[in-house]
Amino acid sequence: MSDDKDAPERAADYVRPDTRGDMKAARNQQTANTGRDRPKLSILQYNGMVYSAAGTTYGADKYARGNYFGKLPTGVSAVDRFLEYLDAAMRHIGKMAHAINVAKGTGGDQRAACALPDDEASGGFPASNLPHIAHAIAGLMIAVECGVTDGLLPADPGQPWKRDPMYTEVLARRGALAVALAQKNDPDAEHTRVTGGPVAKETRAEYDKRTGTTRHAVGARVCIVNEDSEQYRQQGEIVALSSIRQTHLVRFTDESSYWFGEAEMVVIG
Repeated sequence: MSDDKDAPERAADYVRPDTRGDMKAARNQQTANTGRDRPKLSILQYNGMVYSAAGTTYGADKYARGNYFGKLPTGVSAVDRFLEYLDAAMRHIGKMAHAINVAKGTGGDQRAACALPDDEASGGFPASNLPHIAHAIAGLMIAVECGVTDGLLPADPGQPWKRDPMYTEVLARRGALAVALAQKNDPDAEHTRVTGGPVAKETRAEYDKRTGTTRHAVGARVCIVNEDSEQYRQQGEIVALSSIRQTHLVRFTDESSYWFGEAEMVVIG
């Protein structure tokens, strides 16, 4: 335990059970002491839980279910037992890592090495033939369980990183990034940021006049611009669209004639 009074969790916040079986009360009391919510176990990875369950089930068949909740063997301390489970997990991880390294160095099957089975029988009990990683996860889970029940570990380590000032800075940067991403495709975002208010909505005619945008649609009022024609700057209405750019059929306002040609059209309403 750190001597720093601002360590991730104060010793006073930890409730170490005097006897096995009162873990629920310990967790409830620790939650009350620290004001933390209970851990969200639903965040755990499903496949990891499956592998842990497989390794633990093998151990329950070989020894006894929950045998690690029993009394410590004579002459074995809580720390010694904690280390035994860590050693076991490290052996399984080491064998798996060794197999992968050998496969890498010899051109072997690296994918198969990741799932290297534990095929060693012991104690007159058959080998599990489970991937070593299943035993490693199960061993670490039991090490934590023993560490908590023996008072070596807190019942809930909490989320101490959230008290680091850097965490607040990270959240601020993330918030700014989220705002920036939201504004990326919003043409009014910069105006809103500067003025603090929304952009005043324009009519279609106002927008077209300001931007020079041409919007062709049946019913649109247009002005025909063709200096080589008597219909120069005559106004009309599009009555039919063409697949050819700006060669739509236009009926003039005085309804005296129609126009279809290569002249420029500017939408005016």
